[in-house]
Amino acid sequence: MVELARLPKLAREHADQLVLGSDLDSIHQIWEESKGGLIFSLGHVGNAEAAAAGVASRGWPISVVADDSSFPGLFEEFRRTREQWGVHVIPWRNLREIYTILRRREMLALLIDWGYRADGIPVRLFDAWTTLPAGPATLAAKTGSRILPITIHRNPDDRTFSIAWADPIEVMSADPAALQAASQRMADAFAATVAPAPEQWYSFKPVWPTDPAESEGLARRAATMMANEPLPGPVSPGPGR
Repeated sequence: MVELARLPKLAREHADQLVLGSDLDSIHQIWEESKGGLIFSLGHVGNAEAAAAGVASRGWPISVVADDSSFPGLFEEFRRTREQWGVHVIPWRNLREIYTILRRREMLALLIDWGYRADGIPVRLFDAWTTLPAGPATLAAKTGSRILPITIHRNPDDRTFSIAWADPIEVMSADPAALQAASQRMADAFAATVAPAPEQWYSFKPVWPTDPAESEGLARRAATMMANEPLPGPVSPGPGR
């Protein structure tokens, strides 16, 4: 949080050095090979702001989706900070712009650990049922974009950050089974991000349901999706997705 507050006052060359440029080189090829855009799926681990500034410093077009509904004043302050470093911010309700970004084959960052929401896609995270937002898998399926699960960890020097990633995820259709499989791969990649450094995960909302019956319901819904059976209703991308 302190680093985020200080970022606007950093000289541009210092902000660019927060993330090692060599960590970003391979992303360009993954992006070029995507039929659509490139969707980064990540959580509140390490420092996503530093990573976004590093990507933008390469001249790559990157946008992030953020929740502008809870604290509009704070959202506007963060928007100005991010835009200063070349990171475009999209309010989560602006689906038209989100689709436009991906159809222009640009980069889009989506945080996936905004807390448990019953209308998300059921997955197992650390061997317990929860949901991930439907946005990443749905957008990837509809735009031909790749999903790249990103890991951001603070380095031992306590000043810089390293970026790594799992294998890109291709979502070949918007069928329930394809959406669930892609979301489960994102959940597995996110668990692999958190496990080595759980102290770097700063999530402030409940991530798993507290009612065992609700967990059992998620397991049943996942089985329904994996069988490619239609769900009772539409799945919403949700705020902040």
